[in-house]
Amino acid sequence: MAETIGDSALATYNKHRLEVGDEFTVVGIEDEFPYLAQEMAREFGARSLYLARADANESGTFKVRGALVALAHLAASTPSDRSPDAIWAYSAGNFASGLAVAGRVLGVPRHIAVPKSAPFEKREGLYRFDDDRASLYVHPIEGTLEDARDWVESDSSRVTVSPFDDPYVIAGQGTHVDDLLERLPDVNRIVVPVGGGGLVAGIRQRLDELEKDDVIVHGIEAEGSDSMSRSITAGERTDATGPNRHYGGSAVRLVGKHTLEICKRASDQKTLEVLSVADVEVDKLMADYVLSNYHREYAALNIPEYEPTALVAVAGLRKVATLYPKDVIAVIGTGHNAPLPQYI
Repeated sequence: MAETIGDSALATYNKHRLEVGDEFTVVGIEDEFPYLAQEMAREFGARSLYLARADANESGTFKVRGALVALAHLAASTPSDRSPDAIWAYSAGNFASGLAVAGRVLGVPRHIAVPKSAPFEKREGLYRFDDDRASLYVHPIEGTLEDARDWVESDSSRVTVSPFDDPYVIAGQGTHVDDLLERLPDVNRIVVPVGGGGLVAGIRQRLDELEKDDVIVHGIEAEGSDSMSRSITAGERTDATGPNRHYGGSAVRLVGKHTLEICKRASDQKTLEVLSVADVEVDKLMADYVLSNYHREYAALNIPEYEPTALVAVAGLRKVATLYPKDVIAVIGTGHNAPLPQYI
């Protein structure tokens, strides 16, 4: 069988896995969300619900895989005499963190435009991953993620990489499937958050490469950040009703061309379902998480808390588990690197 883009992406990531501190793990949902597990147990009895910690690496985000695979491809495919001075990117936070780590590991200089609206911890904390400011340069940009993108792409001479709409970024995110199937081979459904679509497209694409059409992917949109579902329905890229700024990087106005192509095909084939969760559902999950004994116990150790975007998928897990009470379901934990609003 010919090597797929996912095979190549996995080989690239495995080569550098230790250097980014990857500790991908799969745990029962009760390990981090005991209230949710208790609620589901009361309604359905014992459940097979799992959390895949895709953010358990130095960057604190799942984005490092796509960033590393894309940078490695650019470095390998660009002639040495035409190698760019730096790779340019734009990000509301998570891709910036992943790119900061990936670029240091690969020795690739990068310029990252980050909206000033992004959390302070993400924007100003990027240099903790690489304090060489000649190699990593952060440009604070007024406005939204789209404004940062427009500014980066305003100079056609720049070599740029999209945080979600790049075939190698998508393939890199898809490598999470290999780790998940190794640890949880009987998983029936995988739940992921949807912003620009890089993760959900990568997961679905890799499952297709592995001929795992029996595993269904559920993409979870935050209220208003519905570009993917609207685009699938329309058959073409369609703006979100109103990108929900409460959820940072998933507040994308328009999904990518590559991501929509993959997700549209999967939706037609019934291997992808896109659902939405309301703010009130995520807010309840946040409050429960912060008030849980687990969180109180570990807060004293100064471990970063789940960011709101990651909780969108966990809130969606409850909805998926209610619809499919007999299945083995895993939710991808995407970010553990920014504080939540305090409820205590």
